[in-house]
Amino acid sequence: MKIKVFNIRLSKEHLESDQNKVNAFLEHVDMKKSSTSLIEGKTNYWSLIVHYLKKDQTAPDQEVKPENHKTETKKPKLTESDLSQEELIIADSPKQWRKDKSQKEMRPSYMILSNADIYSVAKDKPSDFSELLNVHGFGEKKVEKYGDDIISLLNAL
Repeated sequence: MKIKVFNIRLSKEHLESDQNKVNAFLEHVDMKKSSTSLIEGKTNYWSLIVHYLKKDQTAPDQEVKPENHKTETKKPKLTESDLSQEELIIADSPKQWRKDKSQKEMRPSYMILSNADIYSVAKDKPSDFSELLNVHGFGEKKVEKYGDDIISLLNAL
């Protein structure tokens, strides 16, 4: 399964064209799931993540099974000193997300993501699940559980 991220700007001059891009994309894929998040800032927009398969990947009514993923060799564990100033700024958002998630799940922060995981995300800036699977600390279960949030978070920066 693949994902595609769309940003749908709420201003009158962009809303229709952004919606048309999403609609054109959806005509060529089998959408399996989607998630949205309203991003508020200088310009408010919806971040839309579409999980999909190419139309020729499944027969009608065929159950979709997770892809067998062969991941590349994972990169070594990173520390804060391995990051540039820009990457340290990027790491702040996943750290805040982790804090909020750990409170919501009533679990220690390190059980959500370790600092090394966050530093790797900030360094690699994955844009989809397959790239996230190659980031230090991310296996299939963690990507399944937190992948949407991490990818949305990075795309919103």
